[in-house]
Amino acid sequence: MDRRNSSWSVVPEDLMGQSNEVPAAPIDGELLGEEARMRAKKQPFMQRIIKNIVRGDGKFRELIVSRNFAETRLALLVDGRLEAFDVERASGRDWVGAIFKGRIQNLEPGLKAAFVITGQERNAFLHYWDMLPAANDSFEIVSGQRSGREITLDDIPKMYPVGAEIVVQVTKAQMGTKGPRVTSNISLPGRYMVLTPYDGRCGISRKISDGKERDRLKGI
Repeated sequence: MDRRNSSWSVVPEDLMGQSNEVPAAPIDGELLGEEARMRAKKQPFMQRIIKNIVRGDGKFRELIVSRNFAETRLALLVDGRLEAFDVERASGRDWVGAIFKGRIQNLEPGLKAAFVITGQERNAFLHYWDMLPAANDSFEIVSGQRSGREITLDDIPKMYPVGAEIVVQVTKAQMGTKGPRVTSNISLPGRYMVLTPYDGRCGISRKISDGKERDRLKGI
């Protein structure tokens, strides 16, 4: 086969052969735990006492931060093993999940949406449906109920006239000329639970498909 091409140079021989890359060997978990315990012993005595009192699980947690001009990396180690990892790039922050106290700039009855000033480059798009408490149907209600009359789409212009303040959370980042999409159904996700401060009910995520697990959580 001719390796020459009218628009490309000759491919070097060392790039034509099979890669000699050696696969990485697995890291011994016991060794990671032992190294973490050694680092834990180097902590000040009072700091170790306080951690044991506060957490009580005896696990050693470390937060490692690596930062340069382009990005910041954070890693959480529990007993030497990677538990969580996150990267934030300086080129463009991801505002999804961010919460703002904004102000209604205008209402568009045709779109059934409001445009909210949040201090960003472009106003946020807030659909009427995302202003209804019932819009959050991602979980099955287990206990609790909302007080008062249920809000409908017809109530939105009266509740949030132009100039009214509103707390919103970004659900979709800004793209091109379109501003970010937001919702007034605030949610703060944790590892096992999600806090919905404006909803007086308790529910179970619909993503949990195992019937036994759902029954166990309902009992709790």
